[in-house]
Amino acid sequence: RRRSVMIASSRHHHCTPCLRTDTLAKYDTTENRSDTQRIGIFTGGGIAPGLNRVVFGATAELQKHHHDIIGIPDGWAGMLEARRDIMHLSSLNRWELSRLFRNGGTKLGSSRTRIDEAQYDTVRAVSKEYGLDGVIAIGGDDTLGQAAKLYQEKILDIIGVPKTIDNDVHGILAHEAGGRNE
Repeated sequence: RRRSVMIASSRHHHCTPCLRTDTLAKYDTTENRSDTQRIGIFTGGGIAPGLNRVVFGATAELQKHHHDIIGIPDGWAGMLEARRDIMHLSSLNRWELSRLFRNGGTKLGSSRTRIDEAQYDTVRAVSKEYGLDGVIAIGGDDTLGQAAKLYQEKILDIIGVPKTIDNDVHGILAHEAGGRNE
């Protein structure tokens, strides 16, 4: 069964139900390729089944398109302070990725950190320090609600991947990691 995610890009001002790696801005830190982007990925909120598999799947797909992917530790907390413990996921081959992300939970860590308007400039600065063109935020209602605000304020380009264990992510899609809509 095909699953889709919502893509929100401040450059295109629309949301499209599918994973498209060409929507975000062009960026390169590794091979000077004009079609390469640097994408950060993190998990936010409570732990739900399938988080590591979403990270694995997104990373594997982005690697096919030669993008540079970093794992940002501890959800939104990792976007409030440039951390040195980021995971350079692009450097891992498929087998290493599979081993790293085969267990439950989240290897990236998570937090329930909330971003308020006073912190928007900090998020923008940390994103710039990481060299990000966009972020994949995997989370529930709180994480994706904050992602939507940051997108609307043109702070970040965001791909929001809904996950829930209590079915509180509404109106996005029929399936999400960790939950089942009925």
